Amino acid sequence: MKISPPKMLKEVKSFVGSVHYLAKYLPELATKLLPIRNLLKKKTTWDWNAGCQQAFEETKKAISDIRAQKHYDVKANTILTTGASYQGLGAKLWQTEIDDR
Repeated sequence: MKISPPKMLKEVKSFVGSVHYLAKYLPELATKLLPIRNLLKKKTTWDWNAGCQQAFEETKKAISDIRAQKHYDVKANTILTTGASYQGLGAKLWQTEIDDR
């Protein structure tokens, strides 16, 4: 994954916001991002240290390892689950790995 570390506060906000979009697929995200999120606190001076870099690298690796980010495979088993209530509707389309057949 080719993402450069943030170099300013605006880029940190953008990175953290983008990563939170995938939060449901990333266990312990809050803990992993803590060194980076500390840069967002008021009256904090910019210090991209080794802890921030490690958190950044671990988060990038976690994102690239997400199993949900795969292209649709017409040969894989496909499952559609649905749910409905008076408040709304929901559906999820997922596939098992070819090795899981």
